[in-house]
Amino acid sequence: MHKMITDIGNKKIEALMGGEGDLTVVILPGMSSSMYEWELVLNQLNGMTRFIILHRPGVGNSEIGKESRTTFTTAHDVKRFLEKLEITEPILLIGHSYGGLCAQHFAKLFPNAVAGVILVDSTSVNLHKLNQIPLQDEEDSDEQWIEKCTAYSKLSPGQLLKELNPQIANNEKALSPLAQREIILCQTSPNLYKVMASEITSWESCASAIKQAGDFPDVPLLVIGRDPDYTIRSNDEINQADAATIENVWQDLIHEQVELVSNSEYIQAECAGHSIHLDRPDLIIKAIKSLLG
Repeated sequence: MHKMITDIGNKKIEALMGGEGDLTVVILPGMSSSMYEWELVLNQLNGMTRFIILHRPGVGNSEIGKESRTTFTTAHDVKRFLEKLEITEPILLIGHSYGGLCAQHFAKLFPNAVAGVILVDSTSVNLHKLNQIPLQDEEDSDEQWIEKCTAYSKLSPGQLLKELNPQIANNEKALSPLAQREIILCQTSPNLYKVMASEITSWESCASAIKQAGDFPDVPLLVIGRDPDYTIRSNDEINQADAATIENVWQDLIHEQVELVSNSEYIQAECAGHSIHLDRPDLIIKAIKSLLG
């Protein structure tokens, strides 16, 4: 497994690549996630198949570029990246959280480029339903996140380190020291918050664009969703009533994704929260193996 930084014309993209095989697995992490969070999955993929995991522009060492960050621009960035590496065969595309929304847009824009899709607790094209939930605690709105991210984007890495005091989560402690350091570096980069502000601002219009992009390609689709009871119990950031209300809607949105194609399967990740790649990497490996054949 090795790191690469590839020039795609208007910016440079950072990625990890490894393994061998005829089919390439391409992984798009979540909005605020470092690709190094996926180390436990990547270590096992290294002996199974060729894989690539990318940092979207603005994340890690990927250059942010000048355009607004949307699922459309991310899909085209990924396509240019694959073309630069001369990967012409259809890929197995995996998207987590916001990366899943990008994966859905990629699959619709470039249907002939995908051999299968795995959505890991993916953001939904109907995510607006989450914003319509009346909550007791309104401190987690998009507007407040945009305001926070905009403020953070103006700080230096040292100031962010002091302001945020990022910590390695319990489910990240099994990662290597290198991966843990990279996660902290990712969380203390001003560009991360600049790109997050842009992505959060755009994501409802992105969802609308994905709906209008036509049918999802008729390829094998696995939808992996988090454990609702585990997620509610583990949420200590908001009150349990709000957590349960949000989770009910989130689960409905996850199950809607199963209806994207007839050749689909739903898998619930028992004892896993949103970061299924950290809580249940074994389940993601099993899902990949099932599509590799």
